[in-house]
Amino acid sequence: MKIAISILAILFSIALLVLVVGLILPRDYRVERELTINATPEQLFPYINDPSQRKVWSPFQGPQTETSFEGPTEGLGARMNWNSPGSSGHIIIQKSDPPSSVTYDTHFDNGYPTSTSEFRFEPTENGKATRVVWDFWGKVPVHPLKRYYVLRIDESTGGKHLKGLENLKAVVEGTPPQS
Repeated sequence: MKIAISILAILFSIALLVLVVGLILPRDYRVERELTINATPEQLFPYINDPSQRKVWSPFQGPQTETSFEGPTEGLGARMNWNSPGSSGHIIIQKSDPPSSVTYDTHFDNGYPTSTSEFRFEPTENGKATRVVWDFWGKVPVHPLKRYYVLRIDESTGGKHLKGLENLKAVVEGTPPQS
């Protein structure tokens, strides 16, 4: 009986520790990836400003992803809904500043926190290439266990963002995507 009580006390202490650590973890996250692409901002901008173009570069759009579109076809208010085996939701463009940047919100139907993404197009000094920055940020709910998501977001999402930039580069430069 004493052993069972000791085991329960240890398990309770571990659970309490996990909850307390979760309460002090940050709620905010930010992931940023960048890549230089041999194209002008004007050449790159339409691929981000028009949600229907995501299918040619986004690593989040697999062959089983179903998409539909609402609102304008590009720019402010353009919306893409998606449904795939792993998730569903929609993105909606909140700001479009041709050819410098596009900002959109991503809303998930499965409980993931809503996030905001911004693509910035910064011409290089020689004007023949563009530094493309994909910035992604948000805030997880107050729930202490969901805050552990912040600890792994850069690793779990950053690679996909970089892959998306590499795919965009391959499409725009006309080269095969890297594996």
